[in-house]
Formats: sequence, structure tokens, C-alpha cells
Amino acid sequence: MGRPSQRNPAVYTPPTTAAATVHIQNCQSGWVDIKEEEESKIQCTNLNATDTVVWYIDADPEEGRYTWVELGRCPPLSPDSSCNTTRSDTTFSRTKTTSTMVIQSNHRYFSKKDLKCSVKDDSDSFICQARVIHYGQPSQCKVFVHSDNKTVSGSCYTEKWFTSDSLYSCQWGYAHQTNNYSSIIPLKTVLITSPKNETNIFYRATCAFSTSMNNGAYNFFITFTPGPKNKLVGSVQIPPKDFRAGDQRSVSQTLAIIPGSTSRLVMTCVGFQPYVSTHLFKWTGVTCDNGATTQTCVFTPDADVDSGRQATCSVTFPKSGKVVNASFRLSFNITDT
Repeated sequence: MGRPSQRNPAVYTPPTTAAATVHIQNCQSGWVDIKEEEESKIQCTNLNATDTVVWYIDADPEEGRYTWVELGRCPPLSPDSSCNTTRSDTTFSRTKTTSTMVIQSNHRYFSKKDLKCSVKDDSDSFICQARVIHYGQPSQCKVFVHSDNKTVSGSCYTEKWFTSDSLYSCQWGYAHQTNNYSSIIPLKTVLITSPKNETNIFYRATCAFSTSMNNGAYNFFITFTPGPKNKLVGSVQIPPKDFRAGDQRSVSQTLAIIPGSTSRLVMTCVGFQPYVSTHLFKWTGVTCDNGATTQTCVFTPDADVDSGRQATCSVTFPKSGKVVNASFRLSFNITDT
């Protein structure tokens, strides 16, 4: 029967029947949404071709009891049948199983009023209340990383916002870029209890968040209710908190050199997997056998001149431009074995 009514049951008592009844599509929790920025279609289903379908509206919901006024009527289906309407802002049509009401303008007239689709002389009907909505229009949206390199904040302003049930909310979410954005992880939903009145027609508000993130690359999204879902706002990259240097996680690299032999020292910048492919490396202070722009430097030292030399690995994070340096202090032991 749609949304239960709290009005006088003696005036209108919903029928109870075990048979399949007519139904207003998209009636959820007793509400059907009417989008103000476009023509809105409301459909009544489970009809028979022989049914006369009548649409009603409760014209005075504050009265405390139903005041049904006919909106439109569709006769049994036939080649020359057509539907009638009592208002200039609505039209009606039907097929064998479905009748459609189209609200073309003046959407707010229907706001918070019950609609009823009825057949069989009102012995089979369905009631649902109209909720008029106008999607908010987001603007000035941004996300950024704070100087502590772990806190992310964002804000998004929206205007031209309206819902006749006065329930406004927003929700931020994020996705790891390495997951191809396939899974958006929601942050806390914010219920906006006092949106600012805008010209007595629409409302406006700012939705903001701040949260601590682990290192990685993320996309951030925002959802407004009513409004757009999972709108991409921006991307951020959090540099690793534990940047280290050295294949042995030590800043002091010692190599035993046997006289007359060729020894190589391998130095690796570690600590930022799995995002290595996005970083730019550069070694200074030494000449790497495999080139200066690599994560791992293979170095053939001369014990007489290179002991005490400092090698530095610089890592640049492309999106933020941040540069992190890791230094290696080289020392060598001469051994006969």
C-alpha cells in the first residue's frame, strides 16, 4: 500500500487482498522522488488492459484526513482510447500493464502530498508521497595534503539544493589508484542540519572533511544527497613515513676488498613500495655502473680514494614535487682473504 497513513482510517482504509495489486514504481519507504530540474515520470504498474486507471492527489495534506482530488484518468485499453488530465502541468498515458503520469512543471505543487493510483472502482490502489528534489550543484571542490604529509583535508561547496523532506547530507570517499578506482571506501556521512537559505527557494552548504591517511596515491570522491553520486574531486599522494636507505637498512655501507680482485657495492633506496614506478631516482657522490637514475646503484669502488665518500640517493615524488634524500657513508676494509 505504500507509505502508511496516520490520518483518520474511517476516511480512507487501504484494501487488504492476497492478489497482486497495483504498485507505484520507485516508491521507497513511502516516498517517490520527483526531480525538479526535469520532466518527472511516475509509473503505476500491475494493471490489466480492461482496467480504468484513476490518479488522485491529496490536495490538502494539512487537513488531517485525505482530500482526494482527481488528477487524470485512463480508460480500458483500446485502439482509440486516450487519457484525460485535469491539470495543464501533467499528462497521462497507459499501456496494457502500466500507466504513466508526467509532471512537466510546477513540481513543488506535489511536494509532500500523497499520490494514489487506483483501479477497480478504488478497490485496488496504491499510495505514495511525493518528495520533490533538486540536485545540488557542487563547485569550489578541492582536496590537499597538510604539511605533516599524512593528513588530508577537503571541502566542496554546493548550491541550488532542495529536498522537500529537509534531509540534506554529504559523504566523502576515497579509492587507491593502484586498484583502478574499483572500490570506493566511504568516510563518515555528514548530515547537514542547517543549510543556508538561498533566495527562499534553494539551499546551499559546504561539506568538509579531514582524515589521516597512510602513504600511497588516492582519488577522492564526494556524494551529495540529493545530488550527484561519487563525483571525482581530486587526487593526492602521501609520501612514505618510513623512508629508509640501504640494502641492509643502514646508512653505513662496509665492503671487504680482496687485493687484486674487483668488488662491487650494491646500494638500494627502499621504503616506498608499491609505488616505485611513479618515483624518480638520482644518485650523486658516486658513479653508478648502471647509471645515476635507478633505484639500485651498483658501484665499483677504489678503496684508496673512495673510503669515507658519501653517496646520496634523491627520490622525487612527481605529483607533489617533494624530494627526499637518503645518504650512504662508504667505508672499506682491506683483507687478504
